[in-house]
Amino acid sequence: MASITEKTWFDQIEEQDNWHDDEPFDEGSFKAEDEKIFVASYWQLMWWKFRKHRMAMVSAVIIVLLYLVAVFAEFVAPYNPDPHPSELFVSYKLAPPSRVHFIDEEGNFQRPFVYKISQERDPETLRRIYAEDTSEKYPIRFFVNGPEYEMWGLFPAQKHLFGLGPEAGEQGFFLLGVDEGARDL
Repeated sequence: MASITEKTWFDQIEEQDNWHDDEPFDEGSFKAEDEKIFVASYWQLMWWKFRKHRMAMVSAVIIVLLYLVAVFAEFVAPYNPDPHPSELFVSYKLAPPSRVHFIDEEGNFQRPFVYKISQERDPETLRRIYAEDTSEKYPIRFFVNGPEYEMWGLFPAQKHLFGLGPEAGEQGFFLLGVDEGARDL
């Protein structure tokens, strides 16, 4: 049992300054911006909360970009996903990804380019070895004409987002390498 000198929890709450306000309520103190939260829909409330979270916004932008790449995959890919046998990179089977360079062998900054890839055989293991030949470089171009494809299976097109120009010849730009079937990944 609590002694008379001890205060009950109710008395302690009553003494707090912020428990109640002695001033009368002023209806004009509310602004129109404050009232919009009371009439907002559930989705609006979620969107307002989502917009305040930076990592969520960054993630949303990344997801939207990935979806755009998936929707426009034929345009983004430098080569046909289902190539004709004449379009295969037979001499580059199992080639590693092309390294994109911005600085040449002399240390000069340039637009993005790739070096020519030369193929050799290792005398001991007889494996193919791909090395960069720094004597020839091919600039990576944007909106180049490349192998024909059908955009969404509806209309033919030849423009690709990036690729090598016609001066590259058989040399390809292998963003993710080449598989055993001599197709660009």
